[in-house]
Amino acid sequence: MQHSDVARARACYERAVEELGEDGQTEDFFIKFAEFEEKVKEAERARAIYKYALDHIPKGQADSLYNRFVAFEKQHGDREGIEDVVVSKRRFAYEEQVRRNPLNYDSWFDYVKLEESGGDVDRVREVCEAQACVPRRARLRLANV
Repeated sequence: MQHSDVARARACYERAVEELGEDGQTEDFFIKFAEFEEKVKEAERARAIYKYALDHIPKGQADSLYNRFVAFEKQHGDREGIEDVVVSKRRFAYEEQVRRNPLNYDSWFDYVKLEESGGDVDRVREVCEAQACVPRRARLRLANV
């Protein structure tokens, strides 16, 4: 592929991101966009696309995207990048567990420990505050069992 072809193809993808808005941006679209950047040896652009997509597509609809990103990081990432992906995967699993069962305190505690190990105080606070939002009535009912 010649440089001018790469530039035109990239411009089309970028315009599609702008024009389609969040409703038209699908998991498949972002995978193709990132694979294009990977094919033309632009790993940093591909990484940015994966991260953007994972931030903008609902987690329940991004399984293939996430798996592709993990494979990408294993191939192109450094140690820190791979560790970030592993932590993200664990974070995703805990979020799913507490979403399905907000009263599963083992999952909440494990989730908090994960965030504490990352050293990001704001993330730890965010998880703790989310747990505190579990309806008090439900927590009391569990305590009386």
